[in-house]
Amino acid sequence: KKWKDWYITYKQYENLKREYQNTAQQIASLSEDIRKEKVPRFDTFLHVYQKLPYYISRLNQEYIQRELTNNKSFFDSIRGKSLDLQQRLVCVTDDDYTLVVAGAGSGKTVTIEAKVKYLVEKKGVDPKEILVTSFTDKTVDELKERIGNININVDVTTFHALGLKIIKDNDYTVISVADDNKLKHEIDNYILK
Repeated sequence: KKWKDWYITYKQYENLKREYQNTAQQIASLSEDIRKEKVPRFDTFLHVYQKLPYYISRLNQEYIQRELTNNKSFFDSIRGKSLDLQQRLVCVTDDDYTLVVAGAGSGKTVTIEAKVKYLVEKKGVDPKEILVTSFTDKTVDELKERIGNININVDVTTFHALGLKIIKDNDYTVISVADDNKLKHEIDNYILK
């Protein structure tokens, strides 16, 4: 693949920056005469390295525009609904993590459903590599149902259940959640006295 065919994630940017940092420092320490007259590509390298965020942003914007254009009909009909531009941007922005925050009734659930469908069907992502989390059991149940309706099996869980699973998978300590009475007792005995 060529660079223009990728969305360059923040993690990839950091890796590129780190990988070429020593080279950039060595080239920058050379005299200007050597950089410009003897090896003009050195100055080109330094320019690109120093402007890496700009070039990556530009490449990513071009990638996003291509994905929006190439997948217009896909996003025009997600369960009979046409996603708006913001929802489509959430779907095609291909960073390592996606956080969707929006008001009630704004289409978060259909956007997440579309993102999962897009990643699996259009980008070839293995469903086992996708984790969908939310704060409430109600939202998790709705997401499981919606994503299940498109026949894609991904992990959908609350943040709390995920945290508990991680603790259980990595520690043998029994975890229990304190009830409201315990919390009130602790506040009364230690904070208010």
